Amino acid sequence: ARHLIMKLLDIFYTLLKKINAGQGIGILCLKDATRLKISKFCLQFSSFCQSLFESGSTLKPSGIVDYTQLYNYLYYYPGGTSNKNLLQWDQIKALKQLVYYNPNYDQEKTATPYNTDVFKQWKVKTLVTRTDNDPVSAYQDLTDLKNSINNDSILTVLDIPNYGHIDVLAGQSAIKDIYDSMKLLKNEDGTKEIGFIEERQCVNFANIVSVYAKELQSARNKYVMMYLSELIKLAINNRIITLDDLYTKSESELIRIFSSNFNSWPLFRSATKVLTSANPVDDRFCVHIETKRRNTIPLLQKDGTIDRITNLSSEARDIYKEIDAFQEKGYGFVKSIKTIN
Repeated sequence: ARHLIMKLLDIFYTLLKKINAGQGIGILCLKDATRLKISKFCLQFSSFCQSLFESGSTLKPSGIVDYTQLYNYLYYYPGGTSNKNLLQWDQIKALKQLVYYNPNYDQEKTATPYNTDVFKQWKVKTLVTRTDNDPVSAYQDLTDLKNSINNDSILTVLDIPNYGHIDVLAGQSAIKDIYDSMKLLKNEDGTKEIGFIEERQCVNFANIVSVYAKELQSARNKYVMMYLSELIKLAINNRIITLDDLYTKSESELIRIFSSNFNSWPLFRSATKVLTSANPVDDRFCVHIETKRRNTIPLLQKDGTIDRITNLSSEARDIYKEIDAFQEKGYGFVKSIKTIN
């Protein structure tokens, strides 16, 4: 039955591709008007939509989706997924192992096993949510992925107990589940401050802080910010754009202007990696700046005590030690970009 559902979704996605005029085949890549129509439909026919969702995935244990939030659920998913991706998931579930997609699976009933050695080459900093009630992206699968990568500075795993595969935006009790662990406490100065009353949720928050704190200190982030600021400054000085244009023109309009006037822009957009060097690299646009370290250490109420989580949890203490120790030294540069012109 599950495979039949995937095949029906395959047809559905193909129709969506035509409806969206090439804007993507994922249901979560819909045009704004289409998302609104689907949301209104599910509000009117909630039982049918709930059955459809339950057939294709697993919800929270309550099995109830808050369909008043469905529009937000669709709207805030810019990436989406594809029919091919769904069918590959189905093949993985059927064969009980990671496999490459096989378009002839119906006839051959087999697929090529995935080469997990590639995980050791993972370089993109990633935050993955893991839950104990998700048979689609099983807890053990994500645990195996984490162990294969074996690099906590690259992959951070955030545990969300009891959730299924549907995003928390769609869960009827999502807001309650998240905010029930938070409370208005008093900090060291006697000032009111939002903190946590559940240690696990507080540690999860610390893991999220770790991701963005390290990214802010990364050579990649510094290079991107400096390149864009220098490009905009040059465009204004050369009267290609005005300050008002930054507020009145759309992003797509500004991108077209940059593409037409700066040779480095397409190189910047296609760049995949920022390299670092101990010294400035000749004939390359290099960035070397010191930025303020930014992180948040939340309050935790534990066993009648209110304190920073670093004083109450050894796990959190290790997280913040790692944040403090993280530093990408040197000059950041992109091989293909010699100058901003």
